Amino acid sequence: MQDQEILVAALDAQRKTLRRKLDAQNRRTMKHASYGLGLIGGAVLALWLLTIDGSMMSMLLMLTGTSLLAVAILLLFFSPNRYLRDEVYDAMCQTDVLTIGKILSSLLVTSHGIYIPAKIAGSTKLFIPLSGDLGKEDLGSLTPEGDQVFSVSGKGQKGIVLDPPGQGLFRYSQSIGAFFTPEGLENEIKDVLENSLELASKVSVKVDGARVTVTMSDIATAGMCEAVRKANLGICCQAGCPVCSLAGCMVADGTGRRARVENVSVEAKTIRLEFELYGQDRSES
Repeated sequence: MQDQEILVAALDAQRKTLRRKLDAQNRRTMKHASYGLGLIGGAVLALWLLTIDGSMMSMLLMLTGTSLLAVAILLLFFSPNRYLRDEVYDAMCQTDVLTIGKILSSLLVTSHGIYIPAKIAGSTKLFIPLSGDLGKEDLGSLTPEGDQVFSVSGKGQKGIVLDPPGQGLFRYSQSIGAFFTPEGLENEIKDVLENSLELASKVSVKVDGARVTVTMSDIATAGMCEAVRKANLGICCQAGCPVCSLAGCMVADGTGRRARVENVSVEAKTIRLEFELYGQDRSES
């Protein structure tokens, strides 16, 4: 019975993955078709302008060109799926992120967040030390116990343990077939952010030893990120918004190591996240 349930869950995940890929393919096909019709429509209208003489043929050229352009515009903005508007999603998530920031500020906590992979903490956790003077040895041995919010067990373990803001997105990406490994981490994170969840138009991931850098351009939640940065810039390196937090979850789970947010920088429409890895590499365990 248990094997059947596992098989059903696997098939359901595959079905969702195929459905999302089909929707993405349909959108790309419609976009290409709209560009083609737009070019043809523009060419027909240009021909009409060159040969305009008030005749019936001239009128037909004008109507044909206008119709093709109208269809091209409809195809460009029409989607086979229903989407939540950016501003609605931003409004839904912004308050939660700012609330976490206010709580941390009231507790005088300024340390950067550390993502603990599920293989260590049971589920992916965000650990924020009460003080920022932890050494590499302490960072590499962080192991939150249970589901307690305040961790006070042992040296280097004093801090706040939270479910990351991006954990919901992380679990959803896993439910539709995403997985993360040290060998393919760059492509796996890129695929989730660009294709599976369509949260960024362009993503690059660089792994350089114990440093992982994730760069995202034109993210879907740009409005929320800007509002959060204006209200509390420090929260970006502590808990972060759901999209940046998702990146931290993927880095920690893929490497099997604790990932500390070293820096978050924003330039125009590009966000650059830098993580430092601590503890034993998954491949060595």
